[in-house]
Amino acid sequence: MVFSSFLTTAQAAAYLGYGLRAFRDLHKRYFIPTYGPRRNRFRREDLDLFMSSPVIFLDKPVTIRRARKFIS
Repeated sequence: MVFSSFLTTAQAAAYLGYGLRAFRDLHKRYFIPTYGPRRNRFRREDLDLFMSSPVIFLDKPVTIRRARKFIS
């Protein structure tokens, strides 16, 4: 079986273990790059990166504040 590096929306949802509707909701919230003439294909590498660190794909930058520690 030959695996393509590009997946359709349904294949991407199955690859990540989500239902189609849940994956579409994720795609609306996160900016997961799409490819192809209709922009309806996803790269496996992008999906793997999304699963390892979804914060990278948020639409707004996330600021992580460090707690200030006072040493007395």
